[in-house]
Amino acid sequence: MKKNVVRSLVSAVAAGLLFSASTTSMAAGASADSTITLSITPAIEISGVEDILITVDDLGDSAEGDDTFCVAGFGFSKFSITFQSDNTDSDTAFNLKGNGIDVGYSVGFVNDTSNLYQEVTSGTPVTNLDRQAASCGSDNAHFQVTVDQNEWQQADVLNGTTYTDILEITVASE
Repeated sequence: MKKNVVRSLVSAVAAGLLFSASTTSMAAGASADSTITLSITPAIEISGVEDILITVDDLGDSAEGDDTFCVAGFGFSKFSITFQSDNTDSDTAFNLKGNGIDVGYSVGFVNDTSNLYQEVTSGTPVTNLDRQAASCGSDNAHFQVTVDQNEWQQADVLNGTTYTDILEITVASE
């Protein structure tokens, strides 16, 4: 009987070892990697640009008009802005046209809403400007159009004639 108990005990221990060994060897595992990539496509917005009506109040003054607007976007920190005259005979001049006459004007720009304008050249980008907003909610840029008195007081410029241009403003992320 002692022999049977020892045999039974040895068999139970062997079965326990076999069971624990087979549980370990029966476990399965696997792994995989996932590369996470965030891809931002830059988006840029310009809004609030309005038409400018320039009138002359005093014969000794230049004629001026201005407008504030918004430049915003995401995916970039710097941008450029280009002002382009639709009525230009050269790539660098701004011209109002009417009655067969060109009346030159200048454009000043500032990347905030102050009046500290930087004069720009038609078709030449102003670069390295800081983006100030992700979306347009308020104005954050300003431009001014100036017609020098020597331009509008030409003998050929006729009272009552309308002189116009389309000023195209283009912003691009850098």
